Amino acid sequence: MAATVGVSGDGIDHRVRILRASLRASVDRTTLDGARAIADEAYERAAELEDEWGLACAAALRGQVHAARGHAAAVVDDLSEAAERARASGHPIEAARALRGVGRALLDGPMPVERAIARCERLRADAAGHPLAEQDLAGVIGWLAGEFHAAEPPIQRALAAAAHARDDRLRASIAASWANLVLATEDRVEEAMALADVAETWATDPTALVGWRTARARALVRLGDVERADRLGRQAVSLAEQTDSSDLRANALLHLAEVLRLSERPNEAQPFERRAFRLLERT
Repeated sequence: MAATVGVSGDGIDHRVRILRASLRASVDRTTLDGARAIADEAYERAAELEDEWGLACAAALRGQVHAARGHAAAVVDDLSEAAERARASGHPIEAARALRGVGRALLDGPMPVERAIARCERLRADAAGHPLAEQDLAGVIGWLAGEFHAAEPPIQRALAAAAHARDDRLRASIAASWANLVLATEDRVEEAMALADVAETWATDPTALVGWRTARARALVRLGDVERADRLGRQAVSLAEQTDSSDLRANALLHLAEVLRLSERPNEAQPFERRAFRLLERT
C-alpha cells in the first residue's frame, strides 16, 4: 500500500476497498457492478479530500471495470486520468502501469490508427525508465503500424517481463496478441497454440478472451481440425460483439472468415468479411 501521510482515515478506507474490489474483479466478473460503485464513491470522496492519489486509484479501478467489459474508449479516458494523477502524486510505477493500459486499449481501436500510433509514441516517452511499459508500448506501436516483424521482439520481452512481474492480465493480453501475430507473419502453428494456452490460462478481459480463441481457431484449421476451429472462431465473434471495440469485432470477424476460407468455404466467409469492412470503414 502506498504512503498515506496527510490523508484521513476515510480516504485510506476507500483505498483499501478499491484494492479489494480490484482483486475480486480480476477473477470474478459478477463483481464488476460493485467495483464500479466503489470506484465512483471513492472518487467522489477523494475529490472532497483533494487526495490526488486517491483519485488516481479510483480512476484506475474504473478503467479496470471498463476493460473487463470491453469498453476501450472509456479505458483510455480513465487510465489516462489515473496515470496523470498517479504521476502528480509521486507514484511513477503506478503511472507507468496505467500508461501501459492506455496503450493496450488503443490497440482495440477507439481512434484512427495514425492518431493511435502518435498517442502511443507519447505514452512510451512518458513511460521512460519503466521497461515493462516501454516494451509493451513498442509492441503496440509496431502492431498498429503493421510492422509485425518489428513488433515481435518488444512483445516477446514484454511477455517475459509480465510473467516475471506476475501481472497475469497483461500476460494473457500479450500472449493472445503474439499468438495471432505469429500466424499473421508465418504459419508457426505450434508456437501459436502454446501462446493461446498461456492466454487462456490467465484471460479475464475481452481482448484476451477473444484473442486466444481466434489464435487457436486459426491454428487448428491449419492442422485440419475444422470443427473446433469453426466453433472457437464463432465464440470469438460472439464475445467481441459484446464490446464497443470496432477493431476487436472486425478482427474477430476477419479471423473467422480466414478459418472458413481455409476450410474451403469461401461463400460462408464473405458475409463476415463484409461486416468487418463496414466496421473498419466507420473508424
